[in-house]
Formats: sequence, C-alpha cells, structure tokens
Amino acid sequence: SDVRLVVHFDIPGSVEAYYQEVGRAGRDGRPAACVLLFHERDLATQEYFIQQASNDAEGAERAKRMKTLLQEMLGYVSVPTCRQLAILDYFSDQAERALGPCGLCDRCVAPAPRLSREVSCEDADSAKAVLETVTWCRSRFGVSRIVEILRGSRSKAMQEYGAEGCPTYGTCRTRSKLSVTGLVKDLIDSGYLQVDGTEYPTLDVTHKGQEVLQGISTILLKQAETSQSDVPGKKPFREGVMAVVIPKASPADPQLFERLKQLRTELAEEEGVAAFLIFHDKTLKAIAGHKPVTPAALMEVPGIGALKAERYGRRVLEVVNGAE
Repeated sequence: SDVRLVVHFDIPGSVEAYYQEVGRAGRDGRPAACVLLFHERDLATQEYFIQQASNDAEGAERAKRMKTLLQEMLGYVSVPTCRQLAILDYFSDQAERALGPCGLCDRCVAPAPRLSREVSCEDADSAKAVLETVTWCRSRFGVSRIVEILRGSRSKAMQEYGAEGCPTYGTCRTRSKLSVTGLVKDLIDSGYLQVDGTEYPTLDVTHKGQEVLQGISTILLKQAETSQSDVPGKKPFREGVMAVVIPKASPADPQLFERLKQLRTELAEEEGVAAFLIFHDKTLKAIAGHKPVTPAALMEVPGIGALKAERYGRRVLEVVNGAE
C-alpha cells in the first residue's frame, strides 16, 4: 500500500492490465508516480505472445482478441490529451470524466500547442465517416455509441439498434477505440460536432460539419488542448466538459461496504471479468456512504452512469435496502 513509483519498462498487453498494475501506486492515499517507457521495438515481446497464442486452432480467437487489446493500449500511449480522461473513456466512466482532466499527467502538464492542421487522407475519411454516422443516427447517440458503430461492434445493444444498417458501420474497425474516440472529440473541439443535453448527452452535426459533408469545405482539426497551467491555482480543463457537484456523503458503512464487495465479486465471476471493471472501491464506498434507495438516487453516486445503473442497479439496491 506504500508503493510510491510504478515503472513499466515494456508496454503492457492491454489497457486493463496497465490500469490494474499502475493502481498499485499510492493506495495509502499519498502522492505516487507512474512511468511508462515505450519504443516501437518493444512491441516484439507482445507480438511474440500473440504468435504463441495463435499456434493452434483454439488459440486463433484468443490471439485476435490479444491483438485488439494491444491496439487499444497503443492508442493510449499516443493519446494527445489527458491520460486520465483516456482511461475513463476506455472504461466508459462518464461520471468521473465529468470532473475534467487530472492536471497531473504529462499531457496536462506540458500539452502540445493547440494548432489547426489538415488531416491525413485516412483521418479525413474517418472524420467524414464520423459525421455521416452521427447524421444517420439522427442525434440519438453519444460518443460511446458512435464509436461502437464505427468500429463494428456486435454487441446486443448495437444489434437492437440495427447498427449494421448504417452505411459507415465498421469503417473504423482497424483503429483502436481510443483512437476513434479521440477523433470524435477532436471533431467536437473543432466545431464539426456539438454535444446536446447534459444528463444523456447526444451528438449532432453542426453547420460547419454539414459543409464538410456537402463538399464545401475540408476538415481542420485542433491538435491538442490549450494549457491553462499558467493560471495560478487553476487546473487545466477540457472544453465541453461539464463540472458536476457531488453530494457530500456520510462515512461509508463498513458492513455495507463488505456486502457490496461480495456482490461485485459475484458480478465479476458471472461476467468473467476483473472485479475492478464492475465497480472501483471508491464507488462502493460512495454507495455505502450515500445508501441510495431508489434508481434515481443511485445515479447521483460518483462512478454510477446510466449503463452501470441499468446493468447492476437492481442488485445493488437490493443489497443496500437489505442492509438497512
């Protein structure tokens, strides 16, 4: 619990692995640092593991999954904006993301100058596909759903939405989730897309974006965020990120916290994922402090978004109400 520094000499095989490993730093609540060293040559180790996994027919699917996870990790390495926001985007933690950039990572402390640039042909095609996807969706979806459509997600939700009928479905499947998400947000920051709504934000194409679709203009994207670190006592923040007021909670009920941890273990086993992907400890402590008794109250707890409330809310409330 007193680890002050975590150094990755080689790139991890996935964002999940990286997140779990850096999470060992600063568990005692004191400041800690994480360093990731990377060079393209380092990929040889991970590619070797992927090759080993694909040696037999049964391992082919596993190797494919490993390759996808590695691409996601590469997207994180090259992300031009706040690294904490990139992690939160990856895990779709919108409640935490609403708090804005961390102000501590290398991207926040020394961001690249924010300059307009013409995009490459590949990025231009992908950017246009983003605009076409938002248009096809008729402003029904937010960033996460748009990214899923572009990357050809075959999730149950996407099938129910009829996403395969979208002309741009899967056009960005070779790009990482972080890369496509970053492109969508660059289009927002550059004025080609706008975010409507606060509780359930959706995307819409602006007049500027319509001109691109009509062939009247080309796309110019802003490379990185403007630093506000020169303003004394003020953290950098991202345009379009809404600050939220988190209700003050009572100290976490230790018995309820343990019950919630047990529920998290059960949910993780049922879904075959790591427990921290279900809920973070701090989210469980917040629930144990707030003790929400209704779905609406549960949604006010930091770390509980619409997706998690829908997926796990009933069982969480059963534990909370049963503990009263």
